[in-house]
Amino acid sequence: MAWSLRELEDVLAAINGGLQPAEIEAFKRFCDEHVWHRLCNLANMYEELVREWFLPTVLAQFASYPEQGKVQKSNV
Repeated sequence: MAWSLRELEDVLAAINGGLQPAEIEAFKRFCDEHVWHRLCNLANMYEELVREWFLPTVLAQFASYPEQGKVQKSNV
């Protein structure tokens, strides 16, 4: 998240600093290819992590109980 915040601050600084006409297209391409995709990915990562916290999945079990070393079957 800190990385994305720094990128947004850089975008704001570039906009406020005034881009030269020749730089505008390259800047828009950079934002489209890098900054916005990473910001969208933050939402996807957050959703996946929260799902793993609250749903009993194999990945959550391995992440939460690595010392057990095997999958526990539920009685449900």
